[in-house]
Amino acid sequence: MAVRRLARSAGGMLTVSAFSRDRLATSLGVPASRFAVVPNGADHFGHTVADESVLDRHDLRHVPFLLAVGSDNATKNVAALLVAFARLSPGSVKLVIAGDGNRRVFAATNVADPPGVVRTGPLDDKSLVALYRRALALVFPSVYEGFGLPPLEAMTQGCQ
Repeated sequence: MAVRRLARSAGGMLTVSAFSRDRLATSLGVPASRFAVVPNGADHFGHTVADESVLDRHDLRHVPFLLAVGSDNATKNVAALLVAFARLSPGSVKLVIAGDGNRRVFAATNVADPPGVVRTGPLDDKSLVALYRRALALVFPSVYEGFGLPPLEAMTQGCQ
């Protein structure tokens, strides 16, 4: 495999966490010491001005909502989130899912969106900051991550 050959001949490699380093080293058959860990950060959000127009575009300005940020990748566990959300009292809160849902890239879930789900599609940082600041809480049902950036981003914006 070309990737393994490249990994063996590279002067060094970067990854976002010790977990990812160890998984990559095992998968590529190279020592973990070949990787430098460069953690993700959310510092840029400290200088990002919130674009609250996202609240108006999705009718969220005056309603409570939970926020999930991520793609429709199977490891993000959106299907389980939708099942759990469907058990809440209808209309008590909305579920906003921000992220790409491109069916050509991500497999479709077998769970239909229950009432109250708002899918924004991909958003820029200004819109995400506005959503993080207004959400009741971030929901992050992911089952596999190298590094979970949305919880870090949410914490920088005071989101639970």
